[in-house]
Amino acid sequence: IAVCWRDAMRLLPNVISVLCAFTVLLIAAAIGCHAQSDGPSVEGNPPTVDQAPPIGLDVKAPSSPISVGDMVDRLDDAVAFITVSDALGNDIAVGTGCIIDRAGLIATNRHVIAGGVSAHVQLRDESRLPVTGYVAVDESHDLAIIKVDGLPDSIEPFALRPPPPLRPGDALIAIGHPNEFRFTVSDGILSAIRQTDELPDLYQQGLHLNPQTRWLQTTAAISNGSSGGPLLTVSGELVGINTWVAEGRNLGFAISVEHLTQLRNSISPQPRPLPLPDAAVVVGARVASLSRDYDKELQEFAFRFQSAEDRDTLVKILR
Repeated sequence: IAVCWRDAMRLLPNVISVLCAFTVLLIAAAIGCHAQSDGPSVEGNPPTVDQAPPIGLDVKAPSSPISVGDMVDRLDDAVAFITVSDALGNDIAVGTGCIIDRAGLIATNRHVIAGGVSAHVQLRDESRLPVTGYVAVDESHDLAIIKVDGLPDSIEPFALRPPPPLRPGDALIAIGHPNEFRFTVSDGILSAIRQTDELPDLYQQGLHLNPQTRWLQTTAAISNGSSGGPLLTVSGELVGINTWVAEGRNLGFAISVEHLTQLRNSISPQPRPLPLPDAAVVVGARVASLSRDYDKELQEFAFRFQSAEDRDTLVKILR
């Protein structure tokens, strides 16, 4: 009996292992049956709402955001280089414009075209179009909308929509022609959103604009020639018109697009010729005509004087 007991004790671990394995198999079978009862039936009932799709099912991933480079390639055709001239045909100012309508409407800052009696725009494809006039001006917000004819059909204008919610720190893109470096793209962030009456006194007095004008302060590089250009989100939404730079580094300001949207709703059906009303025109048209006549006479006199071959001829010329 003692021998049999000892033999039984030696076999006990093996018996326990077999029993454990059998128990695991029973539990696995029970779980499989439960899962099968909850799955789709033969008739094709859909899975329950909280059931994850099976591994390997082709689930459409969310679309990736457009890259900044792709966005600029799509929108920079709607950015114009504006050159403003006086009555003598001399270029007196340059700036940037945003094409906002296929009918040839271009938004810019009022100060870009103030003082000029003519202007033309150059597009990304280097085509040059004369400005036929202006259709809206808002002096209190330093905005203007000018018009050109003959825009290419391929241009996709900037959409004027209510601005999206913005927070300091959001990434922004500026496009313009700083110091005539044409079609320059710069990036930065939204530093703050301010009204004119919240600016330091020095700038409030210098701007002479509506106290409730809404400004987007940005670190995106803006300089002379950038005025009137678009300030965009990284998804390509127009949120501001680049307008001025404060003294210091990374202190650019763009007027909120909401003011441009208001101006767009009050355009005149026909363009009115430059110059702008109440603008300080550099040279009047009559003075320009007299000046051209004077220059022509002076050039003829110089030619005859230099061509004189003797003293008697010089005397006749001087008389």
